[in-house]
This record gives sequence, structure tokens and C-alpha cells, in this order.
Amino acid sequence: MKYIRIILFVIAVLSIIATLITYFKLRKELKSKKVVKENNEKIEKEDKDETKEESSEIPKEKIEKYVKIFTILTIITGILSLAAIIVNIIYKKNIGDVEKPNSVVGTVILDINPVIELKLDEYYIVDEMIALDYDAQIIVDASLKGKELDEIMDFIVERLIAENFIPYDDDLDVLICTTGDVDIHEIETKVHNAFDRKDIRKIVTPVGKITDKDTELAKSNNISACKAAYINSIVDANGEISVDYLLESSMRNLREAKYNNRYCDKGYFL
Repeated sequence: MKYIRIILFVIAVLSIIATLITYFKLRKELKSKKVVKENNEKIEKEDKDETKEESSEIPKEKIEKYVKIFTILTIITGILSLAAIIVNIIYKKNIGDVEKPNSVVGTVILDINPVIELKLDEYYIVDEMIALDYDAQIIVDASLKGKELDEIMDFIVERLIAENFIPYDDDLDVLICTTGDVDIHEIETKVHNAFDRKDIRKIVTPVGKITDKDTELAKSNNISACKAAYINSIVDANGEISVDYLLESSMRNLREAKYNNRYCDKGYFL
């Protein structure tokens, strides 16, 4: 389809050029005929002799030939142009239906409370920005589609500030998890840089890739997939810790359980 589109376009352009050349040649011949006719009328008034007959001679067949060629080329050009337009429309539709979804290589979920999902291509261009909870709806802007991740992160940070999601007396917790072919450490760097540009205190935690187990825990407890993955990583490291206690814990306590691995049977972190 791609090559047919190019071939049709080239042929249509050549046809248009040939039509224009023929048109100007025909116009030149018709203009010459008009000049000859005017000269003949002038001569006729002065002297009706053989000069009139000789000067009025103009190849009628030549003009008819140009008219036929011009008519045929006009029809062909119209057909080729219409075909090129139709093929171009079909080609663009196929690009939108087939190639576009394949450009997304993975997703990033930012649990900042709000929770935001970003679909990325291989060049860290945001293909889609999705609100995963109610608070995120006032942060997400679908019109930013096609922007680089750095620009999107700056926008998110500015919206978090404007909507008072940044704590004044504590660090902001940011969980990052991914799916697909996305380098979480590259994402972590970009997130750090965005908050650093606004001098915001934060603790950025790269959780890792989301598994089916994480998704199941998130759905059953109405939490983000990032937080579910973080809780599951704590349980995997220490099987004696109860998931129920972790679900009710703050991010500060979850970090203590994650990095200190100390936990009492009554649910208190040490």
C-alpha cells in the first residue's frame, strides 16, 4: 500500500504537468489564430486580394489535436488524483489502526496519591495519559498526548502543586511500577529530576514490574497496582508479616517493614 501510494502520487503529478503543458500550447495556438483573424479583417478593409487567403491559413488539425490531448489528459489526471486521494486515506487509516498500537512498548504507573498511568513508546513519548483514581482526573490532560515524558512529568508536578497534593511538613511518597519494555531506573531518574526542578521533598520508590498477583491484590482491595506490588514484595521477603496489616499501614510504615524487615505479631512496626 505504501509503494502504490507513492507511485500513484508520482504519476498524478506527471499527468498534471503534461496537462498544463498541453493547455499552454493550446492557448498559444488559439491566441495565434485570433491575431491572424484580426490581421485578415484589417487587410480585407484595405485591399481584398490574395493576401487575405494566404494569411488566414492556420493548421486547424493542429488545434484539434491539442484539444483532444488536453481533454484526454484532463480526464486521466482527474482519475489519478482521485485514486491517489483514496489510497492515501486508506493508508492513513491502516497506520492508525495497525501501527499506532504497536508503538507502545510499555506503561508506567505513578502512585503519588493520585495514581496516574502513562503509556510510552520506545523513545519515552507519552502515547496516552490515564487517571486511575478520582484525584488523578484533575491532574490528567489528554491533550498532552505525544509529548516527551520529561515534559509530562513537569506538567504533573505543576498540577500537584496547584491542586495542593504536595505535603508541607513531610516527604512526598512516589511509587513507580512498570509493565512491558520500560527501564524503571530511567523512569526513576526522570521523576526525581521533575520534582527536583521544583525543590520538592520526596521519596521515590521504584517497585518493579507488575505481576498478575499484584493486579489481583489491587483489585480485591481497591488499591493501586504499585502499592499492591510493594506489599507483595514485603510479604515475599518476610512471610510472617500479615497482608491485612500492611494494607492498613501508611507508606512510612511500609518502608520500615520493607527495609528493616522488623515486625511484631500485633501489627506494630519496630
